[in-house]
Amino acid sequence: MRRFGKYYLVIFAILAILSAFWYFNAVGQENSPQTVSLHPGDNLLDAGAIVLDAPAGKYGFVRAEGDQFSFEGGRMFKIWGTNLYLRGALQSKESAEKLADQLAKLGYNLVRLHGLDNVDGGILAQGDRLALDAEAMDKLDYLIYLLKKKGIYIDLNVHVNNRYEHSDLPQTGIPIDGKQVHYFSEDAEKHLRTYIELLASHLNPYTGLAYRDEPAIAVVELLNEDGMLQASLAGQLNGKYEANSAKNVRGSYDLLLTQKWNEWLKQRYGTNKKLSDAWKGREAGPNLLSSPESKSGLDWFFKTNAEGLQSTVSYDSGLRAIRISTNKLAKAPEKLHIQYGQKGFSMQRGERYELQFDVKADSVRTIAVELTNASEANGSLGTYLGDETRKEFEEIPVTTSWEHRRYVFTSYDGSPDVPAKLDFAVGDSTGKLYLKNISLRIAEVQSLSPGESLELGTVKRTYIFDSEDDSKQRTQDLTEFYYELETGLNERLYKYARSAGFRQPLSFNNWYNGGNLSTLAQSKGDFTDNHIFWDPPSSWARSQPFTMNNRSPVSDPEKLLPHMMMIQAIKDKPYLLSEVNNTFPSDYEYEFYPVLVPYCSLQGIGGIIQYAYTDADIGTLKDDYVKSFLYTVNDPVMNIQSFVYSIAFLKGYVQPAREEIVLNYTKSYSLSTFKQFQDKTNYNLIGTDWRKGIDLSKGLFAAHRVRKQFVPDNESTTNVSEVRPVEAALLDKADKLQSDTGELTWTRQSPESSYLKVDAPKFQSLTGRIATKSLYTSNLSIQLDGDASVSLLSLDDQAIGNSSKVLLSITSSEQNTGQTKDPVTGNLSNWGTAPVILNEIQGTAKVLAKAGVKVYALNLQGDVVSELESSREGEWVRFRIDKRYPWYLLSN
Repeated sequence: MRRFGKYYLVIFAILAILSAFWYFNAVGQENSPQTVSLHPGDNLLDAGAIVLDAPAGKYGFVRAEGDQFSFEGGRMFKIWGTNLYLRGALQSKESAEKLADQLAKLGYNLVRLHGLDNVDGGILAQGDRLALDAEAMDKLDYLIYLLKKKGIYIDLNVHVNNRYEHSDLPQTGIPIDGKQVHYFSEDAEKHLRTYIELLASHLNPYTGLAYRDEPAIAVVELLNEDGMLQASLAGQLNGKYEANSAKNVRGSYDLLLTQKWNEWLKQRYGTNKKLSDAWKGREAGPNLLSSPESKSGLDWFFKTNAEGLQSTVSYDSGLRAIRISTNKLAKAPEKLHIQYGQKGFSMQRGERYELQFDVKADSVRTIAVELTNASEANGSLGTYLGDETRKEFEEIPVTTSWEHRRYVFTSYDGSPDVPAKLDFAVGDSTGKLYLKNISLRIAEVQSLSPGESLELGTVKRTYIFDSEDDSKQRTQDLTEFYYELETGLNERLYKYARSAGFRQPLSFNNWYNGGNLSTLAQSKGDFTDNHIFWDPPSSWARSQPFTMNNRSPVSDPEKLLPHMMMIQAIKDKPYLLSEVNNTFPSDYEYEFYPVLVPYCSLQGIGGIIQYAYTDADIGTLKDDYVKSFLYTVNDPVMNIQSFVYSIAFLKGYVQPAREEIVLNYTKSYSLSTFKQFQDKTNYNLIGTDWRKGIDLSKGLFAAHRVRKQFVPDNESTTNVSEVRPVEAALLDKADKLQSDTGELTWTRQSPESSYLKVDAPKFQSLTGRIATKSLYTSNLSIQLDGDASVSLLSLDDQAIGNSSKVLLSITSSEQNTGQTKDPVTGNLSNWGTAPVILNEIQGTAKVLAKAGVKVYALNLQGDVVSELESSREGEWVRFRIDKRYPWYLLSN
């Protein structure tokens, strides 16, 4: 690995010396021009001097007006923030002063106070969960006071980790962190309301204001990541969540939730008969396949399609089974080399089917089942199968004893006029395989199972992924029950928070896993919210092995970040990303902000809040290296980029899109497609072809502003074929995705050559696979020997060509000293130690800049090291990129 050089990231010193030579005292306030003589050791990097407007709250309370946050009088408020988790918000007073300085210089204008209600060391009194801890609140109050003085606002989180300990609630069965129970337990909701009142009425002695009267508290998030909808998909409401069983609703709360479900059904249907009629049970249909020994007209075929195979099929009358014998395989054996099946029957798109058969072999092996259009070429496992079903059908286990296999699935294709084909693909093992009792039929649908009675209150809450035998109406009713619990609490908490005096914009659960239905539930608040973690590890425990896919935000061939981040955006409501991160130790961490932020600007997103800066008192941090997936306090790449992108985002240097695409959804459509969001790939699910996974063209999110809106059920959900079909078709095949402003161009011919160019008057960048390419923007021409993100930023609010202070920054991959990384899994067997080592990048840059500028090299801490040798080529300034330095200041 090329090395940038070994630097201790002394976070108390990074960007530490305020410049007396800024052209701005505050946002938009320009001083008289002057010439500055720079010397080694000077530090001019203080983003807060450019973007902060102290004190926070000087313009009154933040409001949610239209799709933006603003102050009274219409002054827009945009958010560039970071999270402080638990003890990170409860600093000693000395540490709080240092932390406030750090956050200001990195350009953060908001801090999200997260996890304050944690059972271990938060602000709730240990002996009484209905009281606040005086010592903890004094620390919190002092930090808020300091941040307010700096011009840094607060996002106050309410319920995050409160487990309702030391309360009168039954403790057995409460999920970890107290999630979900307040949606259906009146007693838990009462405790939550009490906590809201405690926060609202708490008087900060340093500001002299109660939190409800504090304009420096910009927004209040009442709930965090605990919705009923996402919990139902995850299996947490049915004891099915295996990754962490402590997150499951259990014990008396499980019984209470079932009681509420039966009460809901009784109110809707009244009697058992009406419920049974509504859920429309049915028996299984006839077998669509003929028996292998019959002559009904449907032919069973046997096909081998590779040279060198020696395989036969016969009927074993003793076993009354089909016997497939294979003595020799092809050189590269594949299951599809030998197929036994039938074609000529028909299937219906959207219908539920049941495939059953008995199977054994003379040795343990696996087989596959192909189910597709009869005319489709061999080699595909089928257009009739969804992603999850296809995976299940690809590796069907076979043992040496007879075993019965049954699969229930929904057909993703089919019509009466198109013949279908089913075959068993068995060609990767020698020996004998036996099949019998093969059937494919329309599946049975259960209404009420034995023992279920509405009158007795014994109707079960089935798990949505274990309910293939349930009727669609039963599944939809249960989904609607969970939805009403979620929205009901949202609406009650909103009213209560207002009655408690909170004047700030309010939001609810920010979890998106319930798709459009979760978004609809969120729409009851003043703004919507989402969390975006690109390529997170499989386990958040640093001490445990983990897998990280190491996906590049720029060149990933499947996922498009602008598409992912817009799932919760609603027309005419502000939209906030309150947790974003591309977690360390990804090799592509440096690409995340350079992709995310320009598209957030294009999409008109109201705020970006990085997760997280720290969870500790910074006075206790001894070693200056990256110690966790999430915390950026010692992460040089993230801190360099925070300086750059705080200015670019808050100053609005990238234009919002000129055109808006509005997607209409009904509640009934959102209910019917709820289950499909579990795969986290179909974020919009538009039109009638959702079973095929058809979604809105991802390229449209890189071109235009996109918003959802919810319309009455008597109106129509937007059909995918009606959303700019010509443009969508071109974008899906295009080598370049360009914004309608012309400022963003994403070149995507292949993963190996992808890069994003941002070309705006005051901010320009190149990010991705840019090594050895000669690339340019309007004011920059650069050639580097490694992949990186390069940005060119005006520091005096002038167009770069007219600016007297331009900053060129270069970031790439990083690692701790001695870090040991598995190249396949991404797992760190050794996290390493200080210092952090940055990838060395060198090359040549030319900047179209104002006459008379000189070029200065800055070290990692932002100190001027020396003036660099440069030359003029007409209006361009040419200089070498030195592998030791991440910053270059062009100033006169």
